[in-house]
Amino acid sequence: MNSAASAPVRQPVPELPEHEIPGAPKPSGTPELNENIIIRLRLLWTHRGLLIRVVLCALLASTLIAFLIPVRYESSARDRCCRDVWRRCRVGERGQ
Repeated sequence: MNSAASAPVRQPVPELPEHEIPGAPKPSGTPELNENIIIRLRLLWTHRGLLIRVVLCALLASTLIAFLIPVRYESSARDRCCRDVWRRCRVGERGQ
């Protein structure tokens, strides 16, 4: 029996150029992409007053909410079972 015939054959690893890394984002050098970015930035710049007002209102609202929330939590749950048992014990002691 020849064991060398059944062994898997290693495949050569393809060599990549040094400047290309697999999975790395490509540089944004396309003119279309740059034009889209410029258009969006101009739109934001023209509406900067509205953006500033929205940011300030959100900051004011979040600050107001933060100060209105109570610092310490007060539990309002009552344990009725223990209270009833306590009353029965007290009534039972008086009756005896």
